[in-house]
Amino acid sequence: LKQIGRKGGFGSKGYTDNGVYYESKIEKTCFEFLEKNKIIFTPHKTIPNSTKISDVYIDSISLWIEIDGIDREKRKEWLSENYRYWQQKLEIYKEQNLNFVIVKTFEEFFKIFKERGMV
Repeated sequence: LKQIGRKGGFGSKGYTDNGVYYESKIEKTCFEFLEKNKIIFTPHKTIPNSTKISDVYIDSISLWIEIDGIDREKRKEWLSENYRYWQQKLEIYKEQNLNFVIVKTFEEFFKIFKERGMV
């Protein structure tokens, strides 16, 4: 559990049918949705000027998405060091004024694309 937030999330890890590596069940669902809808994305892209990794970057709208399926805010004491890593990552997005969102459910993820007329 100490590697949550750095080396992967909860649930299964594996590859989508198109060969994209996912680190949790919610990532799998999100990545398969993007593939099905032919939305170009970069999974696990390094955040600029950083060594930290994003969950997914949507190329066409320059949007960084963090998929927080475990709700780190509610579990910050349990996550301890990994929560601090998460906070540092969010600070990097803010410091660099990057366009980013945090989603906790697939419904929130889907809404991003529906609101922009991409699906």
